[in-house]
Amino acid sequence: MSQTQPTSEHVYVYICQYVEQHGFAPSLRDIAQGCQLSLSGVNHILHKLREADRIAYTPRIARSLRVVG
Repeated sequence: MSQTQPTSEHVYVYICQYVEQHGFAPSLRDIAQGCQLSLSGVNHILHKLREADRIAYTPRIARSLRVVG
């Protein structure tokens, strides 16, 4: 049985839950581990979420990720 890749929605929910539990944004590695993705996969999904105006972040600034709306 093959496991499906996490969707943008799955990553978005993970980010929201992480912020709620910890009070700060997850790192790219946190997201990769929590969603079982590679770092490049996380970057791809974060870019899609940013284009959809669901998140915002400053590239190369640690934990600058924030949920929009």
